[in-house]
Amino acid sequence: MKNILGKSLIVTIFVALLSACEKPSVIEDAELLNRLMVNSVDTLVYNSSKHVIEAEAYRNFFPGSSIPSKRPLIASVSLVNLDSVRISTDLDITKLYIIKDSIIWVSSPTSTNSQSIPEYKLSKFSTDGPEWDTNILVDVVLEIWNSVNRESYLMIVRDITIERIE
Repeated sequence: MKNILGKSLIVTIFVALLSACEKPSVIEDAELLNRLMVNSVDTLVYNSSKHVIEAEAYRNFFPGSSIPSKRPLIASVSLVNLDSVRISTDLDITKLYIIKDSIIWVSSPTSTNSQSIPEYKLSKFSTDGPEWDTNILVDVVLEIWNSVNRESYLMIVRDITIERIE
């Protein structure tokens, strides 16, 4: 009996730790918010090419085979070279900030493996964001890392609507 209780306790602790890891990194930090809003640009000039951000934010309410208990915010972002020239391999998207009023979702986006993305775009996405309402406006800030001069740049796109996918 003690062996079964011990195993149950271990499983319970493991499940609790896993669920704690799934929570989005949502913070309210006035200093960070100010830094993001003041230091972000909407256009980045690098190697004589202009770059902008394309961003989508949505929550998926599409019915699937099982009914999910959570419907987190998903963000898809791209750094786009407006000259339609290949994005420099010097640049990388390292951090994503989605700002709703004074609340910030901080994420480290992952690369997409889609073959359909043109070479003049660097695209990444983040999942498991907060369950914010849909049809609201948010600002999206990307931290772009330059591996050559070891600097980071902040870029912003404002007033992105959180869409509801059904």
